[in-house]
Amino acid sequence: MTAIRDVDRAEIEPFMAAAKREGLVFNHHTEFYGYFVDGTLAGFAGMMYYRSKVVLQSDYVLPQYRKRGIYTELIRYRLVIARKRGYRCVEINCLPASEGANLRLGAKVTKVYKICKTLVYAL
Repeated sequence: MTAIRDVDRAEIEPFMAAAKREGLVFNHHTEFYGYFVDGTLAGFAGMMYYRSKVVLQSDYVLPQYRKRGIYTELIRYRLVIARKRGYRCVEINCLPASEGANLRLGAKVTKVYKICKTLVYAL
């Protein structure tokens, strides 16, 4: 059984070091959601809110759960939340490994940096 729910920082703390080694950055004002498989945390993702946009960030799926669509489900889940809260612009800075999933879900590249790209979803 799978589920997505709000998680607090303490729940993801054991996985933050591994996520940081893969290039993730964590902000103190981030709202986190966890993806659970049979009650075990398999991945997590964050959202930060600004006046006119939402930024998706700090997405991480544990290696043993990758290639199962978890990252994509976490994106979809947060896009629904942003839409329900009235946002029309969602931005994500993603590493090359996650760019394809975002493009398939309709994001458009707006900026290119050395290590990542900024993509935007219009809701």
